Amino acid sequence: GTTKQSIDLMSQLDKGDRSSDDHRSLEFASCLPTVDQLLELSRHICLNWTRVGRHLKPEPVDETTISEIKSQHRRNSKEQALTMLEHWQCKHGVAATVDLLVEALVEADCKAQAQRVFGVETVLSIMKERHGRNERNHGRLIDEQELCLQAQKVGNNWKELARRLGVCSLAIEVIEIEVRDPRDRPWRMLYDWYSQRGSEVCLADVQRELQEIIREQT
Repeated sequence: GTTKQSIDLMSQLDKGDRSSDDHRSLEFASCLPTVDQLLELSRHICLNWTRVGRHLKPEPVDETTISEIKSQHRRNSKEQALTMLEHWQCKHGVAATVDLLVEALVEADCKAQAQRVFGVETVLSIMKERHGRNERNHGRLIDEQELCLQAQKVGNNWKELARRLGVCSLAIEVIEIEVRDPRDRPWRMLYDWYSQRGSEVCLADVQRELQEIIREQT
C-alpha cells in the first residue's frame, strides 16, 4: 500500500512539474521575439523565408512586400529573411508574438528551425495548446449555413477580416471584380476561405477576429 501511494505521489508531482513547465513555456510564447531571436531565425530560414511569411498571422506578408524585399536585398537571402521578420514585427507590434511565429514556422515545414531558436519545450507547448484549441472547437466547425450567418455580421469589414484570416490580397481583388454586389462579398470571401482550409476552419477563428476588428473600431 505504501509503495503504491509513493508511486501515485511521484506521478502527481511529475504531472505538476510538467504542467508548470508547460505554463512557463506558454507564458514565454505570448511574449514578443527578441532582436537576437529574429536574427538567429533569419539564418535558419534563409531558403524558406517567403513560405514562412505567407503563413504568418495576424496577417501574412503580402506578395508586394515580398517582391520589394527581394529587390532591396538581391542575392542576400539572410537579409531578406530578417527584413521580412522585422516588417512583420513592426507592422503588428504587440500582436507579433512568439506563438504566432512558431505556428507559422511549423505550417511552413520549419519546425526544426523553430526548435533551434525557441527551444523544443516551447514549440511542443505551443503546438499542444493549438491542438487543444482545435479539439475544443471540433464540434463547432463551420458549415455553409453558419458561413451565411457570419457573413451577415461581417458587413463592410470583410476585407480586414479576410486579411486576418490569411486571405491573400490577390484573392480579395478577384472578389471585388467578380462580385458586383458589395453585400455578397463577405459571403464569397468566407466561402472561398472555407473551401481552401476545409477541416481546419473553426467558428472561433472567425468570431475572434471579427470581435477584434469591432473592438479596434470603438
